[in-house]
Amino acid sequence: EKIREQVRDIATGPQLDVKAHRIGSFEHFKSLPAEQQNEILRQCIKRIHYVRVMPKEIRKLPARSPEREAYLFHYTIEYF
Repeated sequence: EKIREQVRDIATGPQLDVKAHRIGSFEHFKSLPAEQQNEILRQCIKRIHYVRVMPKEIRKLPARSPEREAYLFHYTIEYF
């Protein structure tokens, strides 16, 4: 039982350290330069799914039309 507990500590220790570092990096997030903010977000976000469901009449418009460009996206963020 003692060995099992030690193995669990060894296996999860580094993972917890990485997660704690990622969470801690958000403390001064707003004061960091944009490049560092992007790097922090890349470490936490796995994928962003963008979905845009448009009515047929808006889909028929050219891609550069203001109505089509202003149509909203719905997104879902997938975290690590």
